[in-house]
Amino acid sequence: MRRLLSCLLLCLLPLIAQSSEAPRPKIGLVLSGGAARGLAHVGVLKALEEQGIRIDAIAGTSMGAVIGGLYASGYKIDELEKLALNIDWKQALSDAPPREDVPFRRKQVRISVNVTERFANT
Repeated sequence: MRRLLSCLLLCLLPLIAQSSEAPRPKIGLVLSGGAARGLAHVGVLKALEEQGIRIDAIAGTSMGAVIGGLYASGYKIDELEKLALNIDWKQALSDAPPREDVPFRRKQVRISVNVTERFANT
């Protein structure tokens, strides 16, 4: 009786395995760099979400890494759009610190260099 039951289970096992759904393929997304292209990535992410495509892994360089990192950390597409439209890009992409953070001596040197350059060019 045990042998018969074991044989029956072995025969039915392939049928049970075939009826289960195939696993969903893993999707990775790589975003390129460049400020303007980085903003275009927001539109790409929006289109993928509208199509119901779930991203499992995301990577990028430069602005693509920023957009990908924000998306991976949980920002919604509409939040990314608002952020991209409302940010002061000139200040965000500048490597100069705010003037109030610059030490006084460095401000003096910067002013004297500007004055010297103006007189040298005349």
